[in-house]
Amino acid sequence: MAKIKKETIEAKGFSIEVYTEDFKNDYISLTDIAILFENQNQTLLT
Repeated sequence: MAKIKKETIEAKGFSIEVYTEDFKNDYISLTDIAILFENQNQTLLT
């Protein structure tokens, strides 16, 4: 079993943590991140 590695991507003041075994077969869905962020903000406004 491969060791899990962690990498952090910084973008406009946000930290995005990526956990992977090989950095080859991974992807980050920015749409999913944006939807989660938007939903959290709407909760704060209500």
